[in-house]
Amino acid sequence: MKITPFLTIIGLTVFSSTVVAQAVTSNVNDVTTVMTTDDAGTTGLLVTSTMNKDLALGTRSDNGFWYSRLWVKYNSGNIGIGTNSPSEKLDVAGNVRIHDNRLYLRGTGDNNHGIGFNAFNTNIDGPVVFGTSGGALGSTGGGNKTALIWNNDGNIGIGRTPLSNTQFVLHDVYAAGGKNLLVGDDSYLSDIDVVNIMGLYGNVDNTVGGIKLGSNGPVLWGQSGTLSIGTGPSTPVGTYKLFVEGGILTEKLKVAIKSSADWADHVFANNYYLMPLEQVAAFINNHKHLPGLPSAEQLVAKGGIDMNQMFAKQMEKIEELTLYVIDLNRKVAELNTEKQQLQQTILSHKK
Repeated sequence: MKITPFLTIIGLTVFSSTVVAQAVTSNVNDVTTVMTTDDAGTTGLLVTSTMNKDLALGTRSDNGFWYSRLWVKYNSGNIGIGTNSPSEKLDVAGNVRIHDNRLYLRGTGDNNHGIGFNAFNTNIDGPVVFGTSGGALGSTGGGNKTALIWNNDGNIGIGRTPLSNTQFVLHDVYAAGGKNLLVGDDSYLSDIDVVNIMGLYGNVDNTVGGIKLGSNGPVLWGQSGTLSIGTGPSTPVGTYKLFVEGGILTEKLKVAIKSSADWADHVFANNYYLMPLEQVAAFINNHKHLPGLPSAEQLVAKGGIDMNQMFAKQMEKIEELTLYVIDLNRKVAELNTEKQQLQQTILSHKK
């Protein structure tokens, strides 16, 4: 029978037999090695250690020194590569390369949970973490905390579970002074600590949220369905949806009108009552403003001017002035006619 060397393990030479169903057994220094070949010619190798000792596989250098490359702990069964004290079932002291393949995280043939390069989307040139119903990233320091969660629809939640109808959602409950989202250097935004920035909720209750634009810039405040631009959300805006502190500079402004009833064309209706100028003069003398228009005190008390109403009222006065001018022109024309008739009468008497 021809025997050829197969493997050397820590000074022990294991031989491989070319004879079918032949087994070679060796026992040296409490290390038992069994090599067998079955009827199909498949070679198997079993190396065991005795007397409660670990098992190591190693290599020997040209100068005769042995180096352990793989270590198996006898009591736990943990395997170490590059370490002789593995703390897990597989403990590798060094880098691991899986050659563009996947690392699966569950057993029983489950290929739906793992980490892989280019895993299932060839447009991604990098690692992909995948799971059947989504996945998460988190930390364990000071207790388990989940930082980012995604579901099987691709929706993402940071600090909370994703919403089924929202692609991206931040943590929705923070204490006063929290920042839900901060972009840029915090040293330049030190004055925003009193509110949630880029948050749905604010420092008082769940009705206030704001966005700070720079250290000295304005804050966009959302409060109870309204938007304010300025120093704070406490400015009353009544039923209006937008308040801008300090005014607006714009190159163009268009104010929509709901219906024709909101405009002043009714002045030209046949049944419109045009106040006589004598009454207008008396009203101005008594009230110090035009009839039908609010006084300065009334505008201040109401909190400002309704642009639509004011434009319509001003147009009403312009149209009334037009009617006054038309009436005045008619009277002037009548006076001219009377003047011409009077002149003709005088000339006829002189003859």
